Amino acid sequence: MANMEYGGGLQFVKRCLTSLSDCDAICFKTCREFAGLVTPGPPNSRLEEKWEKWLGGFEPRTVIFCALGSEYVLTKQQLQQLLLGFERTGLPFFAALKSPTGVESIESALPEGFEERVKGKGVVSGSWVQQPIILKHPAVGCFVTHCGSGSITRRY
Repeated sequence: MANMEYGGGLQFVKRCLTSLSDCDAICFKTCREFAGLVTPGPPNSRLEEKWEKWLGGFEPRTVIFCALGSEYVLTKQQLQQLLLGFERTGLPFFAALKSPTGVESIESALPEGFEERVKGKGVVSGSWVQQPIILKHPAVGCFVTHCGSGSITRRY
């Protein structure tokens, strides 16, 4: 993993080391208040109506929510395999993913016949979504993430 390239062709290890050596301060969120430093509170906006309506159609803790961050880009094959895996679970899912490299839109990268098969039960969005608010929705029961620091702290 250390030698894998991530967004911008930069190796993961190099990105971490550069971030640590070039910063003036490092802070890890472990609680709401930390030596006088206050971390952001819960989001104060409302979930977009289309997502509220869609998520509201499912029982509590039944939706798989997948967000792989803004810099992690899957290949077309990886995207298709991930989505086919979600489809095979038989559970409702919401995948917020970037379009694969070399593909015009996320819709053009979907497996053949996928949209028809998952209609009403699966959503794939190539746009920014309100991740912190979605994660707090009662319908969300599973979070698939790339484990970036932003996604991990938003989960709690």
